[in-house]
Amino acid sequence: MDYQQVVDYWHKTAAHDIKVMRSLFRSHYYSDALFYGQLVLEKLLKAKVVETTKRQAPKIHDLVRLAQMANLSLTDPEIAFLDEMSEFNIEARYPDYRLRMYRLATKVFTWFRLKQVEKFYHTYGKTLSSKTKNQ
Repeated sequence: MDYQQVVDYWHKTAAHDIKVMRSLFRSHYYSDALFYGQLVLEKLLKAKVVETTKRQAPKIHDLVRLAQMANLSLTDPEIAFLDEMSEFNIEARYPDYRLRMYRLATKVFTWFRLKQVEKFYHTYGKTLSSKTKNQ
């Protein structure tokens, strides 16, 4: 697989996951929507890493680290947002953290973060040199 196919894969799966994220939110599965929000960001950033480095993205979930590897020039609030969203990958996967996540993931809390996911996705997704942007 050439690097453009890998970029397209990550971008296409991020586009799918943003739809799942929205659906979960509408169905009141707020903690699951946050988990999918983290996945959207991770996949978008992995597409950017592959596009920038012409190599496979590492198997990590740290969104700030992925943004650094993609050479993105982020604002301090964007970095803080990615750092916060990285936690939802861990909290959704490990039972010890799930209860905390359920308590935290109110409708308002989740809505605000998902709007930030959408903004980040549209801001940085449109810069991808992807063949699948409109799919």
